[in-house]
Amino acid sequence: MKAAEPNALQAKALRDAGCRRIFEDATRREIHESVISGRKTGAEMALLYNVSAPTVSRIVAAHRIGLV
Repeated sequence: MKAAEPNALQAKALRDAGCRRIFEDATRREIHESVISGRKTGAEMALLYNVSAPTVSRIVAAHRIGLV
Protein backbone atom coordinates (compact mmCIF):
# COMPACT_ATOMS: atom_id res chain seq x y z
CA MET A 1 0.00 0.00 0.00
CA LYS A 2 1.42 3.37 -1.05
CA ALA A 3 1.50 6.14 1.57
CA ALA A 4 -0.35 9.33 0.78
CA GLU A 5 1.64 12.45 -0.01
CA PRO A 6 2.26 14.69 3.05
CA ASN A 7 0.49 17.62 1.36
CA ALA A 8 -2.54 15.47 0.68
CA LEU A 9 -2.61 14.42 4.32
CA GLN A 10 -2.37 18.04 5.47
CA ALA A 11 -5.15 19.11 3.12
CA LYS A 12 -7.33 16.24 4.33
CA ALA A 13 -6.66 17.25 7.94
CA LEU A 14 -7.79 20.80 7.15
CA ARG A 15 -10.99 19.55 5.53
CA ASP A 16 -11.66 17.21 8.43
CA ALA A 17 -11.15 20.13 10.83
CA GLY A 18 -14.15 21.85 9.27
CA CYS A 19 -12.45 24.02 6.66
CA ARG A 20 -14.18 23.91 3.33
CA ARG A 21 -12.88 24.95 -0.04
CA ILE A 22 -14.55 28.12 -1.24
CA PHE A 23 -12.85 28.31 -4.64
CA GLU A 24 -11.68 26.03 -7.40
CA ASP A 25 -7.92 25.48 -7.63
CA ALA A 26 -7.59 27.83 -10.62
CA THR A 27 -9.23 30.67 -8.70
CA ARG A 28 -7.06 30.03 -5.65
CA ARG A 29 -3.98 30.09 -7.90
CA GLU A 30 -5.13 33.37 -9.47
CA ILE A 31 -5.62 34.95 -6.03
CA HIS A 32 -2.18 33.77 -4.91
CA GLU A 33 -0.41 34.97 -8.05
CA SER A 34 -2.14 38.37 -8.00
CA VAL A 35 -1.21 39.04 -4.38
CA ILE A 36 2.35 37.69 -4.59
CA SER A 37 3.13 39.56 -7.82
CA GLY A 38 1.82 42.82 -6.37
CA ARG A 39 -0.85 43.33 -9.04
CA LYS A 40 -3.54 43.39 -6.34
CA THR A 41 -3.53 43.59 -2.57
CA GLY A 42 -5.17 40.97 -0.41
CA ALA A 43 -7.91 43.46 0.43
CA GLU A 44 -8.59 44.12 -3.26
CA MET A 45 -8.82 40.41 -4.00
CA ALA A 46 -11.15 39.95 -1.02
CA LEU A 47 -13.47 42.65 -2.38
CA LEU A 48 -13.28 41.22 -5.90
CA TYR A 49 -14.28 37.71 -4.76
CA ASN A 50 -16.60 38.86 -1.95
CA VAL A 51 -14.70 37.08 0.83
CA SER A 52 -12.89 38.30 3.93
CA ALA A 53 -9.27 39.45 3.91
CA PRO A 54 -8.30 36.59 6.27
CA THR A 55 -9.66 34.11 3.69
CA VAL A 56 -7.36 35.59 1.05
CA SER A 57 -4.50 35.50 3.54
CA ARG A 58 -5.10 31.79 4.21
CA ILE A 59 -5.14 31.05 0.47
CA VAL A 60 -1.81 32.85 -0.03
CA ALA A 61 -0.28 31.16 3.04
CA ALA A 62 -1.43 27.71 1.87
CA HIS A 63 0.28 28.26 -1.48
CA ARG A 64 3.46 29.47 0.19
CA ILE A 65 3.83 26.35 2.32
CA GLY A 66 2.71 24.04 -0.46
CA LEU A 67 -0.68 22.83 0.77
CA VAL A 68 -2.25 23.60 -2.58
